[in-house]
Order: sequence, then C-alpha cells, then structure tokens
Amino acid sequence: MATRVAAPGELLGVDELERKIIDLSEQVELKKEEVKSNFQQLHGLLAVRENFLLKEMDEVVIRARQEVTEKKTNLQQLYAARESLERDLTQNTFKKLLEKNLRAIEDEIGVEVARGVNMGWLEK
Repeated sequence: MATRVAAPGELLGVDELERKIIDLSEQVELKKEEVKSNFQQLHGLLAVRENFLLKEMDEVVIRARQEVTEKKTNLQQLYAARESLERDLTQNTFKKLLEKNLRAIEDEIGVEVARGVNMGWLEK
C-alpha cells in the first residue's frame, strides 16, 4: 500500500499517519522475514562448510596415521637390520679373531715341527 509522502513543511492527517505506520510495519515485517531467510541460508552454508572441514580433517588424520604407521614399520625394519648387522659384525669379528688365533697356533706348531725336524726328533 503506497502512502502519500508529505512535502516539506506539510503536515499529514491522522489517517495518512496510520497508513504510513501500517506501511512501515509491513516493510519491517518483510525485512524481518528477509533477514530470517538470509540467516537460515547462512546457517545452512555454515553447516555445509563445517561438514566439509570435518571430512577434510578426517582425511588429514587418516593420512597422518598411515604415515605414522609406515614410519613405525620402517623404523622397526631399520632396527631389525641394525641388529642383524651388529650380529653379523660380532660373528665376523669373533670369526676373524679365531682365524687369527688359529693361524698363530698353526705358525707356532709349524715352528715347533721345524725345530723337531732340525733336532732329529721328527722325520720329514
């Protein structure tokens, strides 16, 4: 409902003022409905955005857990390889020490055998 607007310096009558108040009240109600609708749309958009962010966060957490699991597995494999290398090194060191001692014993036996042959105790 369109109401007449008073010209500057002109006074409106009671009926015109009542129509103006009714018209403004209707405009306020329309604006309230528009704001309510906008708020509901915004709320819906925020809910969609929240769901999207939650899904993204879930994916990030899943990827992080997978990476941690992979790194844990790699670390366990590295520790196992290290232990194996340490065992091999220990065994090789012990083996080399035994071989060295065996050679020393063989050399000593060889010297003793040679001395015995020289002294006539042993035959060639």
